[in-house]
Amino acid sequence: MLIQAGIPTDLHHYSAAFHVAHAIPGTAIDARMNTDRMNAIRRLLHTPNPPA
Repeated sequence: MLIQAGIPTDLHHYSAAFHVAHAIPGTAIDARMNTDRMNAIRRLLHTPNPPA
């Protein structure tokens, strides 16, 4: 629905990850999800005109 509404949206698929896989510290999936999350936040904060 977000994409259809024109809201900038990232969609990431983490193959073989289970729900809350990022909650297990020190795993590769935790690191990857956290990196992706932080990159999204950085992009949002550096957007000159964030969507209303």
